Amino acid sequence: MMSGISDSAHYYHGVITHPELDIWELKTLKKLLPSGTNSLLDLGCGTGEFLTRAQNYYRKILGIDLNNAAITACWRKNIPVLESDAQKTPLNSHSFDIVRAQNILEHLDKPENLIIEATRILKKKGFLIIHVPSHFSTLYPVTNFWDDYTHVRPFTKKCLQRLLCDFGLEIIFCKGYTLGRNKWESLLGKFLERFVPFSWFVVAKKV
Repeated sequence: MMSGISDSAHYYHGVITHPELDIWELKTLKKLLPSGTNSLLDLGCGTGEFLTRAQNYYRKILGIDLNNAAITACWRKNIPVLESDAQKTPLNSHSFDIVRAQNILEHLDKPENLIIEATRILKKKGFLIIHVPSHFSTLYPVTNFWDDYTHVRPFTKKCLQRLLCDFGLEIIFCKGYTLGRNKWESLLGKFLERFVPFSWFVVAKKV
């Protein structure tokens, strides 16, 4: 069992999806990444909401998760998914243009293990996409970082830079953002993310 990941069938119940974030991410990647970027692997894909949209952008998609309820949800959406520990997959080296890890690193005792595995899977000059809670996320009274019992640690921007650089990746884009549960929280989040973003969105290139 991957450290910090719950196998509870109820873990994803009540999780608010943010299609606007998925759409923004996919459009941002289309602008940032070169043409010919055709394959995407989503580590810790959850119930497959992102991959449902990503399949309209990439010819080859695959999700990986360990939660049985999440895997079943992907199957129901006809999303290809593999039951595997994201830190040690059976996938071939240099097999994907993009490896994505949304809200995974903060669950791990040794996040470098996931970075090493993602780098192995990436093709030459491939791209790693990361979403991870910032150190500011521990300050929020609503949806505080520590509300998730599987969380281990948040990340500063400097920490992410060191982690990725140490394992052969170069950050080419980094943006802080804050999501809300409703219209008013989202508007407030747009203001707060300028100064104390809840999460980081990072695009890093394999060098």
